[in-house]
Amino acid sequence: MKKRNTDNRRYYISTGRLNGFYTLRVTFSEPTYYKSEYGVVDSGIIARDHYVMTLTRDPQTAMEKAMAYLGEKIDPPDFDLDEIRRGRDIDWMIFQGGKHVGKTIDWVLKNDLEYTLWAAENLSGTRYDKTVEILQEVLAPILKERAAARETVAKSAKDQQAERAAMLAEFAERMKDDRGGFRDSIARDLQRGFAPTGRGLSIALDILAKQMGRGGSKAYDAEYDRIGEIFDRTNEP
Repeated sequence: MKKRNTDNRRYYISTGRLNGFYTLRVTFSEPTYYKSEYGVVDSGIIARDHYVMTLTRDPQTAMEKAMAYLGEKIDPPDFDLDEIRRGRDIDWMIFQGGKHVGKTIDWVLKNDLEYTLWAAENLSGTRYDKTVEILQEVLAPILKERAAARETVAKSAKDQQAERAAMLAEFAERMKDDRGGFRDSIARDLQRGFAPTGRGLSIALDILAKQMGRGGSKAYDAEYDRIGEIFDRTNEP
């Protein structure tokens, strides 16, 4: 059944500031009765404001859809199309979602700088895009420094990994047996610069040391200790 603009009900279209969708809402007042502190029953008026339905993102279509839903007796002035259009001019200096939804960029910059930096680098989507653009412009010098620092750290880590791979290359070749099992798995890690740890470490050391002498011999013990020291150095942070 279609709703009619009767009694004291007034239908209006919300501005859709946050999610871009216009919604039809209705306001009305209703009597209420309550008992005073002296036990006397008294009455009053409560203003109500309720959601009716979601319309569309386009203001003109939203108005037409609302009119169709309510019927011909709806009062056209209840729908101020200019007001609806103004509602689409979102203030992107205000966060439209997330941890600080409803707060201005200036406020968040002063009170939670780390969040603004995170947002500038990670937030995405239509709810955030333009706000993120503003943040990226405001924070450009800091973001540039952070990016350079990350690049330096990444390059340093890559260089260290290359050095470790070079230190372990000899043992990678000695570990391989081309059977696709434990030895080849350890060999692949060594080629990438990762020495074995835990139980795998003692097994790998035993295999490599036995290539220089039988277990318990001086040659075995010397090789075991030598390789163990190298593995320890490559496993250091």
